[in-house]
Amino acid sequence: MENGNCAPSCFQKLLVFVITWCIICRCGFVTATKLPTQQYFLQTPKDLTAVEGTTVDLPCQVGALAGDVQWSKDGFLLGFDAAIPGYVRYSMIVDASKGIYNLRIHNVQMDDEAEYQCQVGPAPNNQPIRAHAKVSVIVPPKALEIRGYKNGSTVEMKEGQKLSIQCLAKNSKPATQLKWLRNGIEITKDTTPLREEDAGPNLKTTTTSLTLSPKLDDNGAIYSCVGEHKALSRSIRTNVFLSVLFPPGPPQIEGYHDGDIVQVGDKLNLACISRGGNPPARLIWFKNDEQVDVTYSTGGREATNTHTFTVGPKDNKAVYKCEASNVVTNQPLISSVRLNVLFAPTKVTISGPKEVRVGDSITLSCQTGASNPPVEVSWVVDGRPMMSTQSVTEDAAGGWVTSSNVTVSVSRQESGHGYNHRPQLARERCRDCWGTGERKRFFEKQEIEC
Repeated sequence: MENGNCAPSCFQKLLVFVITWCIICRCGFVTATKLPTQQYFLQTPKDLTAVEGTTVDLPCQVGALAGDVQWSKDGFLLGFDAAIPGYVRYSMIVDASKGIYNLRIHNVQMDDEAEYQCQVGPAPNNQPIRAHAKVSVIVPPKALEIRGYKNGSTVEMKEGQKLSIQCLAKNSKPATQLKWLRNGIEITKDTTPLREEDAGPNLKTTTTSLTLSPKLDDNGAIYSCVGEHKALSRSIRTNVFLSVLFPPGPPQIEGYHDGDIVQVGDKLNLACISRGGNPPARLIWFKNDEQVDVTYSTGGREATNTHTFTVGPKDNKAVYKCEASNVVTNQPLISSVRLNVLFAPTKVTISGPKEVRVGDSITLSCQTGASNPPVEVSWVVDGRPMMSTQSVTEDAAGGWVTSSNVTVSVSRQESGHGYNHRPQLARERCRDCWGTGERKRFFEKQEIEC
């Protein structure tokens, strides 16, 4: 009976022992005899694209590191030192306590494009491990230009003229994308498709052209060539300003009009004004076809040349002409006035015999200097007016010369008497009548006594 009752109890004790032993073995003995862990990657390098001139890091972090770490480039081993011999732009950024062995490339260049491998060497109970990544290098365009024109320069064209301008993006990888803008709005009409040309190993130069056929409203328009590239954070552009050339308006003269009258000694301001035109007109004053004033100025949409002078006798009947021209005009545009100048004679001369006999008849001549208008000559003897003849001729230098002759018989009473002539100048002036705007002339007498 006792042996029969012992069986279940013994079985229970055995089961408890086995369970206890398993727990002890699992928590104690097995842990104590755990096999060593293999070295492994915590972080591996990834394929990347680098912009030429930048700095990049290829990460490599190893857990349970046992072996030595180095990098290779396209299979060429770079060595175990942090400063890599022969590669001054390469270095390993090392934090051994964390298993970090990153490869840093400074100032990335085209020849850095390759496959890089982080290699962890073998160690006791550790197999070597490797991780690789490819570095691709992109290159922004070295220059963006409109051929023959600096950025911000002006393209001068006549209305209706045609001109093709070409935009180039030089030496980029991959090819740069180009487009044309007019005043900030993209245009596709009159443009050529992009064309790529080899510019060196793996480099491209991109070109596109635009044909300009401007109208007057294109004057001042901004044409831009815009380049877009992966290596650029924003687009680049180069601009030209379009200047559409057209002739100026005909010149207008202010300060004197045909029919006006001026006098010797007056100060006259002749203003020549031409409006419009691109470029503004070049204004030149001529007097009787001889150039006298080229000092014009421009402002806004007009050009002005004011010729200021003091009126002299030689200005009578002088033709003052203003010529307006620019690069578009085939012949200058002309406006002119002919001056009418009033002036008195500067001299009067009498000629005739100095000695006569009583009873003789003598003829005396009087001639004035040039004047405008002609003078009227009268002869007076002892206060008595005498009949005379008179003629007027045009002077080559301007104005009129008056000649007068008188014939007298010399009596004893007149012997030794002087003969006076009184040339009277009808000085003509012109003024506006008050309130009517009509013009009238009035005269005032001026006597010159010899």
